[in-house]
Amino acid sequence: MTEHQPVTLYSGPITCLERDCDEYFTDNGEDANVDCCSHVTTEQACRECSTELPDETFDPAVPWPCPHPA
Repeated sequence: MTEHQPVTLYSGPITCLERDCDEYFTDNGEDANVDCCSHVTTEQACRECSTELPDETFDPAVPWPCPHPA
């Protein structure tokens, strides 16, 4: 049996998810050392109860904390 564990899901424009947004870079073009730009949102889901698709997205995503008993 697999444990119920949280997984972070990211959503936003594809350019932002691929780190091609201007916010990932300084004015000099160097890495700005940020985890996500302001266009990306995150949410926690239960890895065990959510369905992972071949493209590594989850649909449907069961929110974390998981409502199902362990």
